[in-house]
Amino acid sequence: MTETPSPTIDLNSPWDVSPGIGGFFAFFILAVALILLVISMLRHVRKANFRAAEREAELYGPATSDAQGVDPDEPADGDEVSESGGTRPQA
Repeated sequence: MTETPSPTIDLNSPWDVSPGIGGFFAFFILAVALILLVISMLRHVRKANFRAAEREAELYGPATSDAQGVDPDEPADGDEVSESGGTRPQA
């Protein structure tokens, strides 16, 4: 069997297309826009979380049980500890 030779590549062919400097600038602009959008999204999420915490404090009081030093693993008053180790509220 004879091997067919591979075609030579003509680097000066007008049909070869590369992105060039325009493609680089387009990609760079897209990357900058993405970074700015992420920063803006993080600011909005932070603001929404802050407002939600304010509203929760307004509706339910300023502190939660975790902030007052209550251990969630200890049984609360009126709960009995079962033999399996879990807590069960008294009826």
